[in-house]
Parts: sequence; C-alpha cells; structure tokens
Amino acid sequence: MKSVVICGSQRYKEDIKTFANRLRKLGVHTVFEPNFERQRKKMLKKEEKELVKALVDFPKVVEQAAREMRINHICNYAYDLANVFSTFYQFCPVLKAEKGQKNFRLALVAATKIVLRNALSILGIDAIEKM
Repeated sequence: MKSVVICGSQRYKEDIKTFANRLRKLGVHTVFEPNFERQRKKMLKKEEKELVKALVDFPKVVEQAAREMRINHICNYAYDLANVFSTFYQFCPVLKAEKGQKNFRLALVAATKIVLRNALSILGIDAIEKM
C-alpha cells in the first residue's frame, strides 16, 4: 500500500480528513500533518482546492448516475476531472515543491489517477499506465 502525507490547517481539517478517508478507501495510506499551515503560513492554492473538491465528488457522481441510470454523468465527470487536473498540474509544480507541499501534491496526483481509472472502469474503458 502506498503511503502519502496529507498536510493542512485547522481551517481545512474536515475537508482534508474527508479527502484522506477517500484516499484510504482507494488503497492509499495517509498521514495527516495538522501543523503544516503554521509552518508554511500559506493557504492551499486555488487549483489544489478545486482538485480536492472534484475528487471528493466522485462517489456522489457515481451514485447519481446509478440512481438516474445515466452513465453520461460519469463521462462528464471524468472529462471535468481531467481538465481540473490539467489546470492543477500547469499551475502547481509537484516535484519542485517543498517537501510537505510536494507530498500533498503527490497524493493529489495519486488520487486523481485512481479516481480516473475507476471512472473509466465503470465506463468499460481500460486505462493506460503510460503515455
């Protein structure tokens, strides 16, 4: 099981705990560092927040698609998530970030990979590992 460190502040503690729980259900072990905000004195970037929000929405989208029997909700979600991730990746350097920030961003990348693979699997599409 892959381990990642989730960093955040008290202000975002509930959102980050929800995100960490979702990651755990997807097979990614997480460690929460609540004092990260005080150490860095910076907020999460807008692109990071948007990606976390999009990832947390996946179970709701799947439930809605099943309830309404409309698979297009999952298609739209996967497309939107890919766009949100692309924006995140463009504006938030992952490998060049500071250690705590780097671990959080790597967790976002890993979670996005898992969620997109699951969405594609529901659609009956095999996800490729490399491009």
